Amino acid sequence: MLPKLILYVVLGAATLVLQVGFGRPIAELLFAQKWSGSALWLDLALGLVMGFCLVTLSRFSASRFSWTKKLDLEFRTVLGPLTGGQIFALAALSSLTEDLFFRGFLQPVIGLEWAALIFGLAHFPYRKFLIPWTITAIVVGWLFGFIFEQRSCLIAPILAHFVVNYFNLHFILRPRADAPLYGNVSSRHRNFSSPHGTKWDDLDR
Repeated sequence: MLPKLILYVVLGAATLVLQVGFGRPIAELLFAQKWSGSALWLDLALGLVMGFCLVTLSRFSASRFSWTKKLDLEFRTVLGPLTGGQIFALAALSSLTEDLFFRGFLQPVIGLEWAALIFGLAHFPYRKFLIPWTITAIVVGWLFGFIFEQRSCLIAPILAHFVVNYFNLHFILRPRADAPLYGNVSSRHRNFSSPHGTKWDDLDR
């Protein structure tokens, strides 16, 4: 858990250094130059609606598609059980630093499409069944970037990103240890400690 939090802290610090190095105000990471000072409650509402819609879609996908089930189980293996506070910290840091870097800093430099592509590739499919995860990240990255361009404000993407990460991590990482995550297969029959990756025999059959 701690190395992941440190990684996001480093990403956030690097983003600030790069922003200053490019001679751009730090405030422009959150508010683009053309931001008109429009009502922030609209961005908050948009972020919440967009975030909960994406959570609903991801949970629906997890109930329908095997790749999403495998992805959830892979995250549970890699991250392990986390407390509510740890989930909050991970969701907050990941959403804030990733959006500041990919949307706030990188997008104005290389454009929406390239920033979305690099954001997706940052979610590298180190196993074959994770390829749809990378594609989904590209699409969601484009959506967040598009909202940033339209609103000239990064609050809605950050909030939506936080909602997605927080509630999905809660679903994946906080079930009882002896309860099945999907179907009727108990977690004690899954290999959560293998250094060679998790064996999803219950899903591959």
